[in-house]
Amino acid sequence: HENTLPGNLQVSPNPASDVLHVTWDAGYSVVQIDIYDVSGKRVMSSAVNGQNADLNISELPDGVYNMKITGGNGQVTDYRFMKN
Repeated sequence: HENTLPGNLQVSPNPASDVLHVTWDAGYSVVQIDIYDVSGKRVMSSAVNGQNADLNISELPDGVYNMKITGGNGQVTDYRFMKN
């Protein structure tokens, strides 16, 4: 059972093949989403505004990735997902 993420952050689907949907509560803000491969190399970076983000990951090779979601308050949330 996963802990609730700050701002009720939700990432779906997991695993994903084309697009990752990231959503959060209205009272929370996200300013940046970065995606890193298993070696720690940043493979995608997206500035965010609004209440959701759709990230096109179709070009990424299959595998496990770590997403760092930076909130407007500077808090960074790590989220792991699989691309297939």
